[in-house]
Order: sequence, then structure tokens, then C-alpha cells
Amino acid sequence: MAIRMRNNTNSDAKCCECKETQSQVLNMFDICIGGTIFTICDRCNEQLFNKTLSAECYKNGRVKSQADMAIIRRRSSRISPISHTSVSKALKGVSTDGNE
Repeated sequence: MAIRMRNNTNSDAKCCECKETQSQVLNMFDICIGGTIFTICDRCNEQLFNKTLSAECYKNGRVKSQADMAIIRRRSSRISPISHTSVSKALKGVSTDGNE
């Protein structure tokens, strides 16, 4: 899944939500979600941010059920684990006097 976003500098750009033009706003953005591109202005982008932040706060603030925890564990197992190296292993072969 790729959600992409870029700054739109096209002078003909118009916000698909509030219909403001490039000259009437501070910035215009193209957001691609599910293969559909939406052009939104900075004010509508701020509204979108506030709503998604509210949704994240709701999700993170509620008590998780066993089914929710299973989903969280399944998602984290799909992410490739980070390989960690111990300090002693990383410094193996390095002398304390600065000479190898």
C-alpha cells in the first residue's frame, strides 16, 4: 500500500474539496490514496490531518481486545525484524590504543 503526497505547483490547480485555486491558498498538495489522486489546499490538508490524528488518538487510547492484540501481533510479525549487533561484536578486532 502506498499513500503518496507531493507539493502541487501547477497554477491551474484547484482544491477538490473547497474549490479554492492556487492563487487563493498558501500551498496545494496532491495526495494519492488507492490509486486516486486528490488535490487539496493547505487548509483542507490541515482538516484532514486533524481528523486522522483524532482517529489515531481514539485507536491508541481504547482498551484492546484479544482480537485486537492478535491483529497487532500479526502486523508486527510481517515487519522484518531489525538485526542488532552487540557493542563487543561491533568492536571486535579494534584495540584500545587506537591501533588495529
